[in-house]
Amino acid sequence: MSWLKNTAGTTRQHRGLRSYTWTWGDTIGSALLLLVGWAAIWASHDAVQEVWQSILAWGWPRLGVGPASGVGLSSVSLLGQSWSVVALDISAPQPGRAALWTALLAVIVLCVLSLLLPRQRLPWIYGLRVLAFLAALSLAAYVFLPWLPQVNVAGYFSDLMKIGAILVWLVPLMHAALLYIFPLHLLEKALATALAVLFVVASVPLQVGAMAWILVHTNSLMVLPLYLLGTFLPPLIAQLGIYGYFVSRVRVAERRGPARRRGQLQAVVRSAES
Repeated sequence: MSWLKNTAGTTRQHRGLRSYTWTWGDTIGSALLLLVGWAAIWASHDAVQEVWQSILAWGWPRLGVGPASGVGLSSVSLLGQSWSVVALDISAPQPGRAALWTALLAVIVLCVLSLLLPRQRLPWIYGLRVLAFLAALSLAAYVFLPWLPQVNVAGYFSDLMKIGAILVWLVPLMHAALLYIFPLHLLEKALATALAVLFVVASVPLQVGAMAWILVHTNSLMVLPLYLLGTFLPPLIAQLGIYGYFVSRVRVAERRGPARRRGQLQAVVRSAES
């Protein structure tokens, strides 16, 4: 077996499986960093909402979504305090007969393409089938379940803005639980959290604007695919990328056990196979 060659040392242990030293100083530093992050978010919450409102009010008429007056600020009560959030007014056109036939044709084309692709393109195959399934599900719900209540598109997009505001608060907590446990320098932890929070602040109005543009220039059949693919998936992928980059910067000396001889490893393999 080729993997039994060069066995003077042990197999490299994955970074996530290593043991790290954790002290009370690490606990206090991480807790203080979390509190400082939350304090900064609390102090800038209203300013962030005003920036989001300004960006979307500027882009709403230019994207053809609606007038700038369709973007405003409202307030919600949470933990005994009033918080400002962005409220959006948007509507989606209902699909006509041509749109329904086009959706059916798109489902057929996606299915055929997924069957024609070679197995080496397996991610593309599954991606096309997921899109075909979502399109077929949206089409079937509109055609065969007309008694279902109409989607409140304005409420959905307003909820997206609330989700973005909540995510800003959750990012420091997620980093404290999942990133600060690694032996990174305190400044690196702070930089990672700041970049993740700033990404959310910058991406929320762009994400909502792009989804609104797609919806108003198509029809309500796009609500379900946008909801399932555009609500959480893009920010989740981006946050995993930021998290993975900073975890890759962890520098820890490899902890190795005693070297095993080739004969010992072969005996272990034979006993496992038997």
